[in-house]
Amino acid sequence: MLAICLLVLSQTVSAQFSSQLQVYPTRYYDIYTDVDEPIVREAALRMTRMAEAYHERTKTFAGSIVSKLPLYIYRHETDYLAAGGLQGSSGVYTGNKLMAYVGARSLNQLWRALQHEGFHQFADVVIGGDMPVWVDEGLAEYFEQAVFTGDGMVAGLVPGVRLTRIKENFVKHAFMDVTDFMHVSRKDWNDQLSRVNYDQAWSLVHFLAHAYQGKYRVRFDQFMRDISRMGADQAWEANFGSNTKAFASRWNQYWMKLPKRHTADLYIEITVATLTSFLARSVLQSVSFKDAEDFLVTVNAHTLPMDNENWLPPMMLERALQHARTLKPWTLTLHAHTGGTLSMPFQFQIISGEFEIADNKIKSVTIKRTRR
Repeated sequence: MLAICLLVLSQTVSAQFSSQLQVYPTRYYDIYTDVDEPIVREAALRMTRMAEAYHERTKTFAGSIVSKLPLYIYRHETDYLAAGGLQGSSGVYTGNKLMAYVGARSLNQLWRALQHEGFHQFADVVIGGDMPVWVDEGLAEYFEQAVFTGDGMVAGLVPGVRLTRIKENFVKHAFMDVTDFMHVSRKDWNDQLSRVNYDQAWSLVHFLAHAYQGKYRVRFDQFMRDISRMGADQAWEANFGSNTKAFASRWNQYWMKLPKRHTADLYIEITVATLTSFLARSVLQSVSFKDAEDFLVTVNAHTLPMDNENWLPPMMLERALQHARTLKPWTLTLHAHTGGTLSMPFQFQIISGEFEIADNKIKSVTIKRTRR
């Protein structure tokens, strides 16, 4: 499991536009910041899991992080801008460092900015090559919407608000011709930043990764591998053919027919995974529960003892419990002090969170799905 000894590892470094920044080495990042320690702890956790999610999704066409990446989180927007941040942005990857600021915004805005811009950094350092802008931005949007569950991330969500917007853009013919969109340059993208363009990029990437039970996923991954050796145009034609109008029609039809709660199962998975992470920490501290109802009623993140290695933000548990209490029936099985399973049925499957404890440490927290 992830050990975050932030207070022990922190070092003071000079910063050009802040009086002083602390550096916190984590598994994949060196975090330079002047924010309060609880935010640093959460950032370290989230970005470790996010880096692992980047790698898991891109492992068929990308390498691995071989040296720590620089991440700067500023308390104030003024310091962020003075250090090279873009006016009006929440975060940015400058080409040599990932930056964001907290300000007076909700922390959720900070996490989304880091997940989005963090992919640009990962793509530059780990994937490399001449990735088309629509793919780079589409994948960044894809990961921006991923949700942290404590021991992992859940990606692939289709928020109802965004689905509505996608359908409206199709109806209004707001999206660009697919062929033209695939040739938009980085300069043209940056010169006219548009929510519509981000939606189009996200919807194309999500379609290629998930549509029709992942029908295009293998070809999409092969397309990404082929870009470096034959260029984007030839790579696309080799994997998807030259008839982009036919492709665009399938993409349109897929989204227009998608039901509003298409990824309801993923939102349940988020809750199951989050609760399982806290359940594992409870059992590790010798806290036991009679059944699932007992766990849901009595577990309390503010009183649950969590050592530095296993700390999770208490607010995560509160949000998960709010959702969990609207769902039935939960089942819980504990195996002495070695692990357990927390399950929730959904339609024709059972979504289960499983954890394993060994040598007085949480060895794993995983999600499994089985047919009912």
